[in-house]
Amino acid sequence: MTGINAHPCVLVTAETLTELRAKCAADQPTRFGFRTGDFWAEIKRKADRLAALPPYSYAVKIPGEGGVILEEWSYELSDQTPPPHPKSPNYPPWTAMFQERDDSISTRLIHLSFAYLVTGEDLYFQKAREIALHLAKWEQWTDASYGGGRIKACLDTGHCTYSMAMFYDWCYERLTEAERREVREALVGKGIEPILGFVDHYPPDTNGYAVLLSGATLAALAIRPEDARGGGYLTTCLEKTRVSLDKGGKDGGTFEGPMYGTYLLDSFALSFDALTAARVEHDLFEHPYLATMPRYCLGLLAPDTKQIPCFSDGSPGVAVPKLMSILAQRGSKEAAYYLQLIGYLDPSAVYGIYDLIRFDESKLDPQPPPWNPSSVFVDIGYASLRDGFNAQAPSLFFKSGPTTNNIGHNHYDHNAFVVSYGGQWIVPDRGYHDFYVPARRKFSLGSIGHCTVVMDVDEAWMQDTTVPSPGHDQVNRAGGAITEFFAGSAFDYVKGEAAAPYNKGDNVVLDQFDRRIVYVKPHFFVIHDQLAAPHPHAYSFLLHSDGSGDIETDGDGYRLVRTQAQMFTRVLSSVPTRSRVQTYPGAEDYGPFLRVETEPTAAATFTAFLCPQPYQNPEFLRNGDFERGMAGWHPRANEDMPNHKIATDNPAEGQQCASIERSGYYYSDRFSLPAGTHVTARVKVRTVGTPADGGATMHLYFWKGGSAFANVAAGPFRSEAWTEQTISGTVPEGTEQVSLALEYFAPGVGYFDDVRIETDMEVQEPVTPQVTPLGSSGLDVTIGQKRYVVLCNTSGQAIEAGGLRTDGVIAVVGLGANGQPSRAFIQGGTLVSWEGRDLLRLSQTGTAEVALSDSRLVAQVTSDVTPHAPLPEQGALFFGRQADGATLNGKQAAVQVTREGVQIGVQ
Repeated sequence: MTGINAHPCVLVTAETLTELRAKCAADQPTRFGFRTGDFWAEIKRKADRLAALPPYSYAVKIPGEGGVILEEWSYELSDQTPPPHPKSPNYPPWTAMFQERDDSISTRLIHLSFAYLVTGEDLYFQKAREIALHLAKWEQWTDASYGGGRIKACLDTGHCTYSMAMFYDWCYERLTEAERREVREALVGKGIEPILGFVDHYPPDTNGYAVLLSGATLAALAIRPEDARGGGYLTTCLEKTRVSLDKGGKDGGTFEGPMYGTYLLDSFALSFDALTAARVEHDLFEHPYLATMPRYCLGLLAPDTKQIPCFSDGSPGVAVPKLMSILAQRGSKEAAYYLQLIGYLDPSAVYGIYDLIRFDESKLDPQPPPWNPSSVFVDIGYASLRDGFNAQAPSLFFKSGPTTNNIGHNHYDHNAFVVSYGGQWIVPDRGYHDFYVPARRKFSLGSIGHCTVVMDVDEAWMQDTTVPSPGHDQVNRAGGAITEFFAGSAFDYVKGEAAAPYNKGDNVVLDQFDRRIVYVKPHFFVIHDQLAAPHPHAYSFLLHSDGSGDIETDGDGYRLVRTQAQMFTRVLSSVPTRSRVQTYPGAEDYGPFLRVETEPTAAATFTAFLCPQPYQNPEFLRNGDFERGMAGWHPRANEDMPNHKIATDNPAEGQQCASIERSGYYYSDRFSLPAGTHVTARVKVRTVGTPADGGATMHLYFWKGGSAFANVAAGPFRSEAWTEQTISGTVPEGTEQVSLALEYFAPGVGYFDDVRIETDMEVQEPVTPQVTPLGSSGLDVTIGQKRYVVLCNTSGQAIEAGGLRTDGVIAVVGLGANGQPSRAFIQGGTLVSWEGRDLLRLSQTGTAEVALSDSRLVAQVTSDVTPHAPLPEQGALFFGRQADGATLNGKQAAVQVTREGVQIGVQ
């Protein structure tokens, strides 16, 4: 096997080490505005901090069912293998010790080894050597208690193995022969061979498979110069990596969801970086799956939050930044544009060692894609309905699928959706499901906690924590499917079919659950559900907020309200309904949800109107007095979480206040303010038992691309009596969001209450949409000077209401300020007519949009979704006054344009 076969060869070579040291010394800004020397300085500061810490130790109270503590486990790094935890075989404490967190064994070993590689300073080598020689003496590099001893290699093995590989390679010249042999034998006997002997027990499309192979790949590269087996190990790793890529979504995406999918693909990115640096010949970069990643990342990236939604375990965030960085360095302009949008084009924002090694500004050319970012990924079951890259417009993300691939980290949430608007997930997903509290587990994992449909909700089922629950909610993680999709300039459309996930074996609960969603850009979404079953059910349409939001009645509809966004909603049905806003018992902190329930019936339809709009809360906070507990606030997690409490003794106002004992902080929800706005926070603060050199503090943080790039600080404050404190600042240029932090880091307790935020910004009231139902499946909507008529029609016959006549399943006509039609959309039909005027006529059933003006017509037609096709056939066609060509349902079509409308006919 070709490639560099001398040390260093893992991520860095003798040739590139010179270039790396030059980057670390550079004091001139790149064309992206940062200095690589500053980037290195931050990494070095972290290495210095880690070098000054006492020996690594970790302790955890291992939780069990119902939140009980099964056992307390602790370990301090030494030659001894960590102790067992026999009472909690399903909990992995070793993973926390080896994942690259702020401080872990791997974090220390990699940073100290890298600092030695760059500087040659002995302190870094000695600290890294101490850690590595301890690890080399362990009996094995996987937790023997996890899985009851059945698991021979896991995440801990992969992380430990590649960390040790970096140490061995980067510090090779300083090790004695005996030390080299000891580490090398450990890499083989405790890393590579257990990994390659056990990795096939993991599905190839899961993160565990990728983490293990990345460890074995780097270890094989590291030992190759001295051990002839390294080449064979490396060949096996490449073959198995290819198997994993083969298992990705055929049209893009990761089955485990964005968070675990990122864990998977960015683990392989480490392998790709190492293979590139060592100049190993391979064809993995030609794999078609990697070519789908720019569309996956850009298509699912919400323009306002700069996050990708998470329909499974995890939380919204950026997807595969390391892999996309590699693709950008290899010439992908779209990948570079994605990095620019998420703030990772400047790798100093993340201060990652691998990012510094990889960075070459001459290879980066960010350019927006030429294609419509509204996207569908049929194999994994995701779709995005969005107004291009317009950050002022809402975006809806939809999930129905996967159809056959049962993924453990997925939820029971087929035909569910989330909405991003105003820099917030105004309609959220539940994120990582709860493992230990039964009520919270049912709500966060089951259908009841997602924007889909459940059936026959009664008090007994609400109290029953079984998940899934046949006859009430979805019982299969697989089975849904996206069957139709359209991406247009004025309209997007998606259809999901999800009856199968409710059925188990011969128990057929649902015959039909078809959900269609049309996005009338850039204003609102209309959802139309068709439900049918062998027996009558009371169907419940679900619409969720979260712990930071409220749902309020608004006439015949409702408003979901967040810090800076709100969403008007109106839900119609073909049968009588009753509506209620509620929380789930035992999971109240997940926030409220709207449940619209039909009378028992075998078949029903829902038609829902969702219109996100700005909301200017004069105080920019939803819970500044803490009367709703921690809703709207984000306490410091991990070991500091128990330090945060809601106190009822001696609040400054009302019945409650927030407290922090010893160490922690509360971050407010983020909100948007224009650059130059003056912002002031007023907070009532008191402290108890605080030393003279400590106290409560506050920060205003200014965010861009997910990172706080500027801040204003105030404090420390010390007073046993409630005292109003203030912090002020001016929003700097480039700010996307602002947040307030209330902090306490000292012996004693800090208390906070009556938080208010004031600005000099003029508040503008949004335009309230006026919605008139047209029967149970149609809407007449006025927003300002624009009017839209929407009809949903599953009769198979032409219908007419509100001036609109159509034979389509869904049809929309938009009217301008002059009252004349400006655009139209049809799905599943041939005709859109407005007040007797045919705006759009197709010679056969299809999906199309048309924009009408005095100067031109714009039409788009598309075929139905074909599973595993890269994308449905689509294209924007611009017409003048003369006939032109088009495609309809995959066939060549003739187009005739008149002043009134457009006709598209198959030849």
